[in-house]
Amino acid sequence: MSDEPRTCKFPVPYWLLGENGKGSVAYFVYGRFQPGHKGHQVVFKRLVDEAKKENSSGLRWVDKDGKPASNVFVFVSQKQNKRKKPCSKLEVTGVTACENPLDSDTKVDLLQTQNLNSDPHIHFMKMGNVFAGISMLLDCYEKVVMFVGKDRLDDFDKLKKYHPGRLEVESAGERDPDSGDIDGMSSSKIRQHAVDIKKFDMGDKDYKFVRDNLGVDKKLADDIINKINAAYAGVVGGRRRKKKTRRRTRKHKRRTKSKKKNKKGSRKSRKR
Repeated sequence: MSDEPRTCKFPVPYWLLGENGKGSVAYFVYGRFQPGHKGHQVVFKRLVDEAKKENSSGLRWVDKDGKPASNVFVFVSQKQNKRKKPCSKLEVTGVTACENPLDSDTKVDLLQTQNLNSDPHIHFMKMGNVFAGISMLLDCYEKVVMFVGKDRLDDFDKLKKYHPGRLEVESAGERDPDSGDIDGMSSSKIRQHAVDIKKFDMGDKDYKFVRDNLGVDKKLADDIINKINAAYAGVVGGRRRKKKTRRRTRKHKRRTKSKKKNKKGSRKSRKR
């Protein structure tokens, strides 16, 4: 096989380029972001701060052609609900397909809006899996550094054996699920409050919780909330909507059949 690097799919800061045309290092995270929130922004800032250490001279974040460039990446999982049955209240925060209500395009748009003022800018892009993301970055950089939650450090540390000397895995910090502050924020909390909303108004405590932690305007926040609730169509105020009983459904079918027979009989009598 040729040692020539494959074409890079995004601009690399010119001052990071080596003789082989690759950048020295890139930083990234991979996640579901269902949805993205202010807690994620703390992690993104950690990536940006690490990237800035490579630019202690304060050089411009542009490539060799003068186009905006950055070595900070957020890869967004494309996993989404793939079931027709509505999710129950308990499944909203459980480890099931119900925890993935948003499509990847919606998630990327939300993350970009939440982080418009990042300097350097962050590349947000959908990615099938973490392996694809690492492979793409190694086409452009000699080394990549992946940040993960402290509880997942051991799991992802195993990936280093596939890219010896070129992949590092570091902790992005530890989340306290019992904390009421930003360090305890999670996507599951956002989803749980979203399905409990009674009124799209800041006077509704659940709506205010979601708006405050998404950190976006009303139009975008309402769109996210509606998409979450569309996936949890069976959930209303924490309870499932009552379905028609099987007996009533069968009775309805019998009535429908009898009506059809009566119509056919009346048509025959008219013809005679």
